[in-house]
Amino acid sequence: MKDLWPESLTDVSDLRAPVTVLREQASLLGQKTRNLLTGEVARPKVPTDKFVYQFIIHSRTIEYSYHLLTITNDMNLYPVTITVSEETRKHVLSEIGNPLVDDPPRGLIAGDEEEFLNILEQVLGAPQTVKVVKSILAQIKRP
Repeated sequence: MKDLWPESLTDVSDLRAPVTVLREQASLLGQKTRNLLTGEVARPKVPTDKFVYQFIIHSRTIEYSYHLLTITNDMNLYPVTITVSEETRKHVLSEIGNPLVDDPPRGLIAGDEEEFLNILEQVLGAPQTVKVVKSILAQIKRP
């Protein structure tokens, strides 16, 4: 039987899915907080034709989880929609201008990986995100 698949079919070295970026940042949160907090990337168990992932900040110590954001993309990887709180969305818009706004409330659209990284950096550094992380860490601290 003749193999009709192209040789380069499995070479994805030039592609990085948005979920891969989230997983990297989840790992870095654990490192940054000495694993007092961890980032978890979860896929909701809802049937859909899109890839949907949630980024959750979690503390095992106090059994607390905070849903920070959701990303949604189709098979093409980009554009990716990033859904965050309204407060964080306003912060991102004020910092980087006016990325496309999607129909879902609080949605921001990144057309490519560079835009996604820029928006994600603003979300992770947003005052509300920093406040949440510090508040959770304060709950964990023991005298």
